[in-house]
Amino acid sequence: MHRLDSGKILAIDDRYMHADDQVRTTTHPFQKDDANPVEQRFSEWETSGSVPGLVLPDSAAGGYRMFFSSYHHEMGIYPTGMAISADGLSWAKHPDYLDDRDYAGKDRTYQGMSVCCHSQAAADDFRFYAMVVFREDKGKKLPFRVHFKRSRDGLVWEWLERERYWTGCSDVINIIWDTQRQRFVSYHKVWRVVGVDEHGGRFQGYFTAFIPTETGDGKVRIVGKRLFCDPADRAVDRLLMLGEGATGDGGGGYTTDVFQMIRVVARAESTDFVTWENNTVILEPPPGAAPDEQSYGMPVFEYGGMYLALPRYFLGISGKLNVRTAWSTDGVDFTAPEVDTIDCGAPGTWDCGMVLAAAEPLVLGDRLCVYYGGYNVDHTQDDGNFQMRPGRAWLRMDGFASRAGGTLSTVPLVSRARQLHINGTGTIGVVVESAAGQMLHSARWQGDSTDAQVVSAEGPLHEDAFRIRFDLNSGELYSFRLA
Repeated sequence: MHRLDSGKILAIDDRYMHADDQVRTTTHPFQKDDANPVEQRFSEWETSGSVPGLVLPDSAAGGYRMFFSSYHHEMGIYPTGMAISADGLSWAKHPDYLDDRDYAGKDRTYQGMSVCCHSQAAADDFRFYAMVVFREDKGKKLPFRVHFKRSRDGLVWEWLERERYWTGCSDVINIIWDTQRQRFVSYHKVWRVVGVDEHGGRFQGYFTAFIPTETGDGKVRIVGKRLFCDPADRAVDRLLMLGEGATGDGGGGYTTDVFQMIRVVARAESTDFVTWENNTVILEPPPGAAPDEQSYGMPVFEYGGMYLALPRYFLGISGKLNVRTAWSTDGVDFTAPEVDTIDCGAPGTWDCGMVLAAAEPLVLGDRLCVYYGGYNVDHTQDDGNFQMRPGRAWLRMDGFASRAGGTLSTVPLVSRARQLHINGTGTIGVVVESAAGQMLHSARWQGDSTDAQVVSAEGPLHEDAFRIRFDLNSGELYSFRLA
């Protein structure tokens, strides 16, 4: 029995909804904005353009903030910038990037920054923007790692225990402040390596970073430190069979008939943004998937009491990267339909190579708006002159997925609510009944609305527990709410 006085319930939330065998679930694509790309290059340091990484309402100043990334060819860094907007549509960029100038030097081989979340903890002292700083050093024994910063305003940043770092993730990381768990949760890319040795022994390991070297005799040497295993087995130095037809994906990974290097998604938790625990893999290709199918990161956000995600679906051989939609009730086990919801543009267009969505959707009017980055090259094309631009894509309110056909019923609910509203299309029959099955209210609605009132009572819908049944044989339901 669930207490529910207000708030929306998504039709895909199986904690509240029971579907009969006739009900089907449909994942819906976003609609790209006709005005895309929506912003052009502004500053000299945006030599490759920019892609949005985090877009969110500005709870302190009003309006919205966007943190975006670029690539500077000459400096060899991935700088992060910030833009502000009053309406979520027109943006004014800060002229300089949020750099790490005290880390400049010739020993730097890789540097990147990503503003990945905004803490909304109950105490004001813990309301801040959080950033990860990626580092890898030439000639030093320090591993690929991330350090952490925070900021009150998104412009002035301070280190969080500067000398401490985390090696449990890679260079693609999305972190949220999980309001249900009251802690930070990281969703990050790790590598999965699968192969066989010359004796036929199977090997599988997960890494944040490792060194694959072809030996020239049909083998590949894997050197690195494995994740998610006994510490005694962490160090790896193995020779695996390379197989035939090795195809590179432009980012260090390749697959053959017997050897596979792909990206998967892992998850970890932290109470202080510096110390991380419970690091584990949560999203891998399903059985029977193509050998080059993988997930190149996964932005996650809370929505409607659930965890929604926009995983970056990547095919290593073609180099294409598209956006999909996934959902979860606990932030760990995700349903990930095999449907592209933002796909690459037509050949020759600004986003023809790769697209990747930012977290999180903005509520603008009666629609959801997602910002995404588009590349004019795919991942296999090593072109130093590539360009990346931000675009917008739109979705119906609560429109990530819907249910139609058959009957959808809630679990027993307890509520003082007097009204029932639905977000749906077509013709939907509604019955509110007691836990014993006695009909209390009924309605038959037809139309297309994101917030249609279908039942209204002078007092509570019922003093005790009740269920709601939705007849969806001629309609489609996205969500409902009690008021």
